[in-house]
Amino acid sequence: MIANAAGGDGTDIGAFEAAICVAPTPTPTPTPTTLTPTATSTATHTSAATATSTPTSTATSTPTHTSAATSTPTRTTATSTPTSTATSTPTHTPAATATPTPTAIRCPLSQGYWKTHAAAWPVTSLSLGSQTYSQPELLAILGQPVVGDASLILSRQLIAAKLNRANGSDATVITATITSADSLLSAFSGRLPYMVKPSSSMGQAMTTLAARLNHYNSGPECPARG
Repeated sequence: MIANAAGGDGTDIGAFEAAICVAPTPTPTPTPTTLTPTATSTATHTSAATATSTPTSTATSTPTHTSAATSTPTRTTATSTPTSTATSTPTHTPAATATPTPTAIRCPLSQGYWKTHAAAWPVTSLSLGSQTYSQPELLAILGQPVVGDASLILSRQLIAAKLNRANGSDATVITATITSADSLLSAFSGRLPYMVKPSSSMGQAMTTLAARLNHYNSGPECPARG
């Protein structure tokens, strides 16, 4: 736009041009237009039925982590609990003392008894001096007459003394005499009788021992005889 330039005749050109530009334009008369609705086939998009996978709640075996029973080692400490133990206290118990049973005292028996009670003999043989005699031989000696033979006098009392000792009679007091009698008879060889005169020194020794043996065999000192 030219701002208000003046013409040669002094006419305001700008105003002139403005007047030209703003000349009224004929206004068209509006013609009534009737809108006739036209049926238009409009394609309607219908969503097709779509198979919808509806998640069904299915019982699913869901592994459940179960804590396994863990064997937890328990430290057990063996505690030594003092237990009152019955202590065997040695008790001095007097030992049962065997009470000696009184033994029947066997009194010595005479040579006459043994001569007539052969079944009661505790032994069946005896030694006289250095010789051994059977029961029948000893019974024969006991039955012989003793007159004039010191060896038989001694032998008869020696037989009775040895039978008494074997039968259980206490022969303590006569043991030495028995030994001496055997010693005298051993001085002879062979078997009885030895035919020793009672008056000889040997005969006197024999009869002395025989008297001691006879005293024992008769048993006057035996308590059981009263």
